[in-house]
Parts: sequence; structure tokens; C-alpha cells
Amino acid sequence: MESLNKKMLAVIAVGGVLLVLVLFIQQRKKQSTLPPVNVQEPVQKVTAKFGSFIFENEPTAKRGEPYEFFVNGSSGEKQIVGFDIILKYDPNAFTFTAAKSMIADFQIFTSKRDTYVIVTGAKKPESTVPTILNDDDKLVSFTVTPKQTGEFSFEVVESTEIEKSQMVDEKTTVVYPSVATMSVEVK
Repeated sequence: MESLNKKMLAVIAVGGVLLVLVLFIQQRKKQSTLPPVNVQEPVQKVTAKFGSFIFENEPTAKRGEPYEFFVNGSSGEKQIVGFDIILKYDPNAFTFTAAKSMIADFQIFTSKRDTYVIVTGAKKPESTVPTILNDDDKLVSFTVTPKQTGEFSFEVVESTEIEKSQMVDEKTTVVYPSVATMSVEVK
């Protein structure tokens, strides 16, 4: 009888192990067939046209001498925390020298390409002063050196294949300002 009890106990133990194994396999199958969870990133609202980038410059420059001009910004009523400006120019006529933030609360980063330069401005994290731009507020100073004489233009373009001229407000709303072109005569 004792031998029968041992056999019965062994059968129950093996059955229990098999049952647990079957349940485990079924649970794994359910997990692998579940649809993927859709993780959503915060959505940024995009506004078509709002604000503007405007040039402020002297109409003439001298070949071989540094020439400084400004891009001013207008943000309407919006508080700006960042911007990207794409400045297109003729690299055969000018050497790009520097870009400088004209707003103390912003630091800028430049990326020079073949026919344009991208300037990205970001509000310093420690700044608590709201930045609302008006048409006459200088945003960035550009310095170039003319290499040849003639009539030339600079243009803040809406976009390239990848980048866009834009502003970002305190709610991370991206706005696309109107852009501008300026002419300069190099003597």
C-alpha cells in the first residue's frame, strides 16, 4: 500500500509540474500575440505663419572689410524660448565670419553649410524674463567679409531640405515667421 501511495504521489507531482508548464507556455503565447503598446510623444501644435524675421542693414559694404547686419524678430504676443534662422548667401561673394546673439538671455549655435548658415537660438535655462519680440528687436548680428564688388543679396529662407526657419514659444508651439531678403552693394 505504501508503494501505491508513493506512485500516486509521484503521478500527482508530475501532473502538477506538467500543468504549471502548460499554463506557463500559454501565458507566454498570449503575451507575444498582444498588439504593441502605442506610446505617444507630446504633440507640438504647429501654426502656419506668425511673426517675422526682418533685416536691418546698411545698404553698402566695402570689399575686404567686415560687414555687420542684423536679423530682427517679431513674435507678436508670444513669448519665445527658441528659434532657428536659415541665412542664405553667396559663398563666392562673402566669407561668413560670425553670428552673435543680440539678446542676453539667449545663447546661439551656428552651423555653416555650403550656401547658407543655420543659427539656432535657445533661451538660457536660468532666464526667467519673458522674451516677446517686436519688429525693431535685434535678434542676431551677422558678420561677413565681402570678397568681390557688385550687388548681392542675403535671404532668410523658409526651409531647406531638412531645416526650417522657425520660432518656438514657451508652450513648445512651433511657429513659422515670414521671411525676408536684403540687398547690399559691395564697393
